[in-house]
Amino acid sequence: MPFARLFSTLLLPLINYPLYSSYSMDNKAFLSAISKATGRDVAQVSLTIQKLAEILSSYCSEMDAVAIPGFGTFQPVKHSESVEHDSATGRSTLVPPSIQVEFKPSVLLRKSLS
Repeated sequence: MPFARLFSTLLLPLINYPLYSSYSMDNKAFLSAISKATGRDVAQVSLTIQKLAEILSSYCSEMDAVAIPGFGTFQPVKHSESVEHDSATGRSTLVPPSIQVEFKPSVLLRKSLS
């Protein structure tokens, strides 16, 4: 299944999922909601989400962005190593370089949420 179609099949149905401002969805509830919205069993949804995470990790570790039409873009951001000072102990710690992923929702997703 193509990546964009896979993603839209699993996550776009959640846009209309009833969420409340005080509700925080954990992994089990997330998988259950996707399972219910797509009609797939939880094990299949879990495996698909794992593979999705592997694909995102693979592309973003190479500093490639992953754009999903109608959903948004996962953009890797590289942070250089730095030295942090702990004022309480006076110790300095070297923080290694890292790559973090930022998500920028598409206009279509933003409009559907508002």
